[in-house]
Amino acid sequence: MKSLGVKFSDKTDLQIKDLASVVDMPNSKIARAAMQIGLMQLKNAAVKDCDTAKSFIAIEDAKSRH
Repeated sequence: MKSLGVKFSDKTDLQIKDLASVVDMPNSKIARAAMQIGLMQLKNAAVKDCDTAKSFIAIEDAKSRH
């Protein structure tokens, strides 16, 4: 497995930790699962309309930084 060196916002970090405590699983498993789910959704969106997917990615990226 390769480390991506991704930094999460405080909000995302707290959401991962909260969910991890609810389902009693490690933070890393939650983060990896969320990444897989998100990537599948983004890939499906890009297949349908690449420009819309790019806009969505840019907006969600900006929102995730707060």
